[in-house]
Amino acid sequence: MSAPHRAPEMKLFTDLEAIPVSRVDVATRETTPYSVEHLVAVNASRAAKRLSLAAGALLPRVRDPELRAEVRAWLELRPRLM
Repeated sequence: MSAPHRAPEMKLFTDLEAIPVSRVDVATRETTPYSVEHLVAVNASRAAKRLSLAAGALLPRVRDPELRAEVRAWLELRPRLM
C-alpha cells in the first residue's frame, strides 16, 4: 500500500488510540448520570464521541477491514455517548 493510502488509516488509528476508554467501559446516557461523581466518566464519553466522529469522517478512505469495523462499532455507539 502506498503512503497516500496509509495516511487516512494512520490518522484513524491515532484517533481510535486517543479514545480514553474502551467501548465496553464507556459511560452512556443509559448507564451514567450527569453528576460530579461521574465527571471523569462523562468527560471520557465526550472525548470518545468527538474522536469517533473524527474517525468516522475518514471511514470512506480506509481499506483495512478491522479498522473499518472498529470505527463502525464506535459510530453505532455514538448516539448513546454523553
